[in-house]
Amino acid sequence: MEFSEALGASYRLGKRVGRGASGEVWQATDLRTGETVAAKILRAEHASDPALVERFIRERSILIGLRHPNIVAVRDLVVEGDRLAIVMDYIGGGSLRDILDRRSTLSPRAAVDTTAAVFRALAAAHEKQVLHRDIKPDNVLLLPEWLVGNPDACKVTDFGIARMITDRPRVSTGLLGTPEYMAPELISTGDAGMPADVYATGVLLYELLAGRTPFAGPGTDFTIAYRHVSVEVPNLDLPDQLSALLLRLLDKRPQNRPSAADAAATLTAMRPRLDGVPALEPASAPEDFVQTERRPPRSGASGRPRG
Repeated sequence: MEFSEALGASYRLGKRVGRGASGEVWQATDLRTGETVAAKILRAEHASDPALVERFIRERSILIGLRHPNIVAVRDLVVEGDRLAIVMDYIGGGSLRDILDRRSTLSPRAAVDTTAAVFRALAAAHEKQVLHRDIKPDNVLLLPEWLVGNPDACKVTDFGIARMITDRPRVSTGLLGTPEYMAPELISTGDAGMPADVYATGVLLYELLAGRTPFAGPGTDFTIAYRHVSVEVPNLDLPDQLSALLLRLLDKRPQNRPSAADAAATLTAMRPRLDGVPALEPASAPEDFVQTERRPPRSGASGRPRG
């Protein structure tokens, strides 16, 4: 679908800068201030769903009120004909996915710094009872000064969007989310709370260190997803403290995972001890995944927060 240059009365679209499962991201100009912003224009099937549009309007204040240095700020919501757009701060340094595509792995210190920022963003959102539900490198954006000592140069985007789009009547056999990052309880029961965001961020940390997610490998999306439930996390050659935390983040029992705030604090505290530790060579998928001896309980979601 082609869009005209204008977006509502206040914005003018520039170039398209990204495309994902839920829609396209465009660089735009705020005509009132002259500032460059980003406009995420949702797919037509979402914009034509009256219930979804109503949900976005109802939760507009929640999205706009979610403010933290490590969160991409939502500025506005535009409902215009068959278009639904979320206007947010423009972050010009690309995403963590771009970094992984270029570098494959990060040093433990860089990975810890980046993941701590993600956890700080989650902690701020969880304090307001807002879940993310789709943490992955594609949803972590970077300022150009990333990795030069600026803790605020890493920003999480798309809070709440995944849940609002998927939290509708659906066929019960469908998978919601990205299989490589889905918590075991989400796969077992289809319901998850804050520990599922923590788990997905643990997967992200593993990927930054190893160049691959822990359970990626041959098979269908369902096969990959079910490995979160049924197999052990493949080992990485890491400093003991970092390895121990990674296993806690990826514990199959949600009650055993730390909170986002605790994970951020732990990562920040271990940062000085990782100076000079080199990045790992990209890991390949194991020839055989080791089956877990015990399966997680079928519940464990902590309430039903927003997002």
